[in-house]
Amino acid sequence: MLYAIALQSVRLLGLVFITVCWPARIEAGAYYLGPKTCADCHKAESDIWGKTKHAASFKNIHRSPKATAILAAAGGDKNMRKNPTCTQCHFTMEQENPDKPATAKSGISCESCHGPASDWVKIHNDYGGSGVTKQSEPAAHHAKRVTDAQKAGMIRPEMEYDIAVNCMSCHGFADPGVSSAIYGKMLEAGHPFNPEICPK
Repeated sequence: MLYAIALQSVRLLGLVFITVCWPARIEAGAYYLGPKTCADCHKAESDIWGKTKHAASFKNIHRSPKATAILAAAGGDKNMRKNPTCTQCHFTMEQENPDKPATAKSGISCESCHGPASDWVKIHNDYGGSGVTKQSEPAAHHAKRVTDAQKAGMIRPEMEYDIAVNCMSCHGFADPGVSSAIYGKMLEAGHPFNPEICPK
C-alpha cells in the first residue's frame, strides 16, 4: 500500500514537472514563406515559373471536373485549398511565422522544390555582411554559405537525388503524409498519375 502511494506521488510530481517546467512551446519545424520571398532576387527564374503549370494550378486545379470526386475520395475538407491531403502537393502553404496558420496563396512554387525557406533563407541571402554583394562575396564565405543553407534544409539544384525524391513525393504518390489507402481511393476517383513528369 505504501509502495502504491509512493509510486502515485512520483507520477504526480512528474506530471507537475512536465506541466510547469517543460518549455511552453516546442520549436516548430521549418515553414513556407511563399514565392515572393525568392522573386526579388531570382526574377528570371520567377518569370519562368509564372508561365508553368505549377504556377497556373493555383487558379485552375480546383475547377477540374474530376476535382469533386477526388476530393470526396481524399476525405476531409471539400475545399482543395484547405484539404490537408490536397495541400501537401498542390499548393504552397505560406506562414508569416510559426504561430500563424498556413494558408494556400500559390500553387507549387520555389520552396516546393527547394524546401521550406524559414530556416535557410537568411543564410542563403547573406553574402558576408553589409555592402557585400553576390559578385564580391569571398569564395570561402560562398562555400560556407552553401553548406550552411543545405544543413538548414535548402535543397540546391546540384542535389539531384534530393530533388528527385522531392519531385516523387507528389508525382510518384510517395508523400508520407498520405496513406496508400487514400492514394488508392484517389486513383480510383480519377486522380492522374504520371511519375515520368519529374525533370531529368
